[in-house]
Amino acid sequence: MGESDVTVQQSGNVIWQEKCIEISSEHCSIALHPERFSKTPKLLSELRNRGVDTVGQLPSTLEALLKLPAVGSVAISKFLVQLEDLLSLGDQPSGGALDRIAERPLVHQTGYIIWQGERLNIGEQAFLLELEPSTFTKTPKLTEKLEQRGIRTVGNLPASFEELQQYKSVGHKMVTKFWEQLKHELVSHRQHYEREQAAHRSEQALMRLTEEERVTKMLRRLEAKWADWTGPEAAEHSTDRAIQMLYYRWRNQTDGKIATLEETGAAFGISRERVRQIIVRKLKRLQADVSDLTHMLQVACGERRYFCYPFHPECNFAHSVIEQVLSLNQLIYIEELTYWTTDSRHQIDLTFKEIIAWLQRRYTGVVVTSSMLTDDCKEYGANHALPEQVVMLIARDTLRQAGTFGYILANSRKYDIVEMVLRAFPEGVEVHKHSTQLLTMANGLSGGQFESVRELLSVLQRDEFRATAYLWSRCTYIHHSYVQVDLVLLREIIEQVNDRFNKRSARSMQDFFAIESLRLQQAGIPNEQVLYGVIRRHCSDLIEHYSFPVIWFK
Repeated sequence: MGESDVTVQQSGNVIWQEKCIEISSEHCSIALHPERFSKTPKLLSELRNRGVDTVGQLPSTLEALLKLPAVGSVAISKFLVQLEDLLSLGDQPSGGALDRIAERPLVHQTGYIIWQGERLNIGEQAFLLELEPSTFTKTPKLTEKLEQRGIRTVGNLPASFEELQQYKSVGHKMVTKFWEQLKHELVSHRQHYEREQAAHRSEQALMRLTEEERVTKMLRRLEAKWADWTGPEAAEHSTDRAIQMLYYRWRNQTDGKIATLEETGAAFGISRERVRQIIVRKLKRLQADVSDLTHMLQVACGERRYFCYPFHPECNFAHSVIEQVLSLNQLIYIEELTYWTTDSRHQIDLTFKEIIAWLQRRYTGVVVTSSMLTDDCKEYGANHALPEQVVMLIARDTLRQAGTFGYILANSRKYDIVEMVLRAFPEGVEVHKHSTQLLTMANGLSGGQFESVRELLSVLQRDEFRATAYLWSRCTYIHHSYVQVDLVLLREIIEQVNDRFNKRSARSMQDFFAIESLRLQQAGIPNEQVLYGVIRRHCSDLIEHYSFPVIWFK
């Protein structure tokens, strides 16, 4: 497109592929608005970039437009069709008339449509309702005309439908049909919008509740929805065999009777596998009803995978069914903890075992105070992404109250009880002198397991106990945790012990102690009994067992 091209203003016509359209001087002032030429946005953009803003500024021969980037003959043909449609409005209105039509109020400006004296109010939510040809099937010609003019939504329609009759081949009857279809679509759209708004308000109301309140609300909805078949009378006399089986098993379980698949199959005269298939099929059909509750519980469980919400399926048939459906959705209810979890049953068992093993390691031979238990459970929960309360509940089931002392492991042995007693004496204790006190403490912790002082002392004298409590001096024992050991020195002595064993020159712990007695005493090991105990605890793996068989090995 060059400067020498004759314009439409100069020639008074447009020529394209042997087709010539006369353009009056009035039509030359028609602006090239994007909404009027919506099917050729690329061509229109290129024209406007070159200062071509009206029909009169176009080249008379449209072949000149082929020089524009990304513009082909198809685009030019579409442009010419749109131009012809514009020229066909009314009895050849002037460009000024066309501009006035474009400037008349639209629906999104007025909020209503008028046709034949009837006024239809349009809410803002309907302004973006699209005028799909598949929806307005009775007036395809009119929707095509609207599309050509870039009118694709209700908000861009003229507020007065009288204007639609100015389009070529669009009459009163067609506009009336379009009007009736539009009213029907607007009613449907408003109903859909109101439902969405109600759902949104309900969702907002839910979000203002706590997680527990949300779950409760969802449960109440489900109970109301299922009331027709979960009530005792309705369930018992149901014609649905799956409901009969579910109710039969629930009632037997609440009565403390057998409720296995085999027993249910025998009662209904079918196989165990058939019972399972019928029940699972029914539960899967109910999953859609429970989807909102499932989502709510999954969100509540979150990263920690556990959520406390007491549930009583044994007292409510509907709750029993809900629990079974949720189980299919990988939501397990742990009745003894009153917690829901997204973990699998295998993972739950593994978690329980890991916590119990940790408790055994942490609290064997230890009296646990309430504050100590709380702090430890909090730390364990943080390190393993578990709620502190879950760890605490398992801990309280693993521990037992020991009088006024605190908590101890429920499976504590006499050995462990004696260790707990010795922990109460950081400086050590002379057992014969304080035997009555020690016995009282031991029985207070164990619930009276020790009948005599002799029984308590027999534990202290066990060989395996020497690594737990050291015989510090005559009849004085001290717990190993109160003795700081120089491991470097100890390992040096072990090397000498092994060397002497190989030469068969050492015979007893006294001999070993004598090797470095001064250094050992300076390091806080006062005698051979303590040396023996610390060797057993810290270095038994370094002793050559064939030379010293009395040492206990790891």
